Amino acid sequence: MQNGQLTETLCKLSAGVLLTLLPAYGLQAYDGAIDDPHVIDANDKTMDGGTAITPFYYLAIASVDFGSYELHVGVSHPNNFLTVTGVSTTVKDYRGYIGSDNGSTGTVTVTSGSTWIDSGDL
Repeated sequence: MQNGQLTETLCKLSAGVLLTLLPAYGLQAYDGAIDDPHVIDANDKTMDGGTAITPFYYLAIASVDFGSYELHVGVSHPNNFLTVTGVSTTVKDYRGYIGSDNGSTGTVTVTSGSTWIDSGDL
């Protein structure tokens, strides 16, 4: 086998291994399922992905500050769940809503060591 052929074979093999491992270790979509919750960041001001049949799960594992924005867990859809977890994890917002409109529901669980700071109405 020539040097160039060996290099080409190793590159193909490496790419194949990488593509095989990506679903397990690489980019995660966080589909909102209970075993794969959507991890929130400061862009997730409205958490409203649930339906009557399929709940949607959100997870705060690092501190998030929404500043002067409102945080909604359930706006017009039912079955929206937010868990704030982790030592010193803080979710902070100006005003919070849990199940704000008719027919919507939200549940927020704040575990030991975590906090939710709401500077306005809840």
